[in-house]
Amino acid sequence: IDIYSVFTAYPFKRRSEFKTDSKEIDKILEVGWRTARVCAHETYMDTPYYERLQYVGDTRIQGLISIYNSGDTRLLKNAIQQINNSRISEGLTYSRYPSSDMQLIPPFSLWWVGMVHDYWMYDPDEEFVKKMLPGVRSVLSFFESYQAKNGSVENLPWWNFMDWTKEWGWGIPVTGSNDRTASIDILLYQAFLWAADMENKIGNRGMAKEYTASATLLMSTIFDLYYNKEKGLFADTEKKDFFSEQTNTLAITSGLVETKEAKKIMDIMLTDTSLNQCTSYFQYYFNAALRISGYGNKYLDQMDEWRDQLELGLT
Repeated sequence: IDIYSVFTAYPFKRRSEFKTDSKEIDKILEVGWRTARVCAHETYMDTPYYERLQYVGDTRIQGLISIYNSGDTRLLKNAIQQINNSRISEGLTYSRYPSSDMQLIPPFSLWWVGMVHDYWMYDPDEEFVKKMLPGVRSVLSFFESYQAKNGSVENLPWWNFMDWTKEWGWGIPVTGSNDRTASIDILLYQAFLWAADMENKIGNRGMAKEYTASATLLMSTIFDLYYNKEKGLFADTEKKDFFSEQTNTLAITSGLVETKEAKKIMDIMLTDTSLNQCTSYFQYYFNAALRISGYGNKYLDQMDEWRDQLELGLT
């Protein structure tokens, strides 16, 4: 009996090149690119073995990997359109699509807004982005319906997953009164800025002003509710007694804090192991925060999980 396998994947062609004398880095890049390819077919997939679904949180990062390494934006465009097609009447997108089961993760709809902005940044296809702006407005309208007068999001329904970390049950951040939590407020702040950027350039400038004003209000509220001056970090709740890398990573990547303050926050995150730690999924954003805060040269120090995977023989 002959046993054989056939490799199938979306036809990405790697056009990027990274030259190094490190065999370890070469191996990580090889394994990483293979992983990116086997998770891309007619849609992106969270894994090629288990669920095989196009989850928004995973797909945003996969789309950026595709662009950086191949320059091919077609599958990302398809993903944006597919997720847009999943929209429910309240304005949210499905957390994953195509899918026969409706699953809603509100923060993933905000990451979808980020995907639209990503595509706009890397592809000159403005007409497509314009067609997505009504969907962007729908997502933000949904969140606005759950904002208190100070802009903080309260009592948000569905599964508010942020990262698969042990300290957060089912990946849901610790919440305070009325289920407020810093990471969702900061992510909404970021989404307002993404939307304002697109609306100002290719959409409705009046809406751009509204989104900018909403972001400004939310920024003030985030500092009031969550910033702990003694700790020098943003807490997850207004009690200011639980701290996570996720929340402070978002504070940096969203531009909530200036570079000087970002460096101080990163100094703490690099040394304080009591913080709720990022998993490999959220490590993408942590690494982006490293670069923004001026610590890009510490990136290789964050690769132990990938080294462990090579030690296990993963390919």
